[in-house]
Amino acid sequence: QLPLAMADFRSALLINGNDPEAHYGLGLAIVRFAVESPGNDSARLAEAMQSVDAALRLKPDYFEAALLRANIELMREKYPQATAAVTAAIKIDPRRAEAYSLRARIALDNREFKPALRDVSRALRLDKRLAEAFCVRGSVYAETNKTSSAVRDFRTCLNNANDREMREWASYELTALGATAY
Repeated sequence: QLPLAMADFRSALLINGNDPEAHYGLGLAIVRFAVESPGNDSARLAEAMQSVDAALRLKPDYFEAALLRANIELMREKYPQATAAVTAAIKIDPRRAEAYSLRARIALDNREFKPALRDVSRALRLDKRLAEAFCVRGSVYAETNKTSSAVRDFRTCLNNANDREMREWASYELTALGATAY
């Protein structure tokens, strides 16, 4: 129902254009629509970024908006901007595991394995069940030929995953490593 959600957020913004939650909600809906629907992703992501930026202008300490900004930059493969955005989110709330996990994922994409492992450790200290952190660490281990550790982490990621993306990531990597899910 993403098109309906986007229409509702746009209607809410017509009523009150100074509502940071409505700007954030619109940005999130657009990102999800971009992920689930083939099409002009760059235009959709640019529109989502405008909404997120509006939310952050209205509420500079809006953690979720800062994190969404980092995710959009990662999707656009703008790694320095993604790192800066997630670091800004960490400054807003340094107790949120998902921010460290996202920064680790950005480091992984850049093949910066030591910083990725550092941030995974921080994330797992804050949330011992965070699936993404296990997938990131599993990927680092797979890239550095630590296959048994990679398999263990991907199995843990799969067991802890609450969303399709993490389950698919873990399943794909387990298959690539020649391992079974259990």
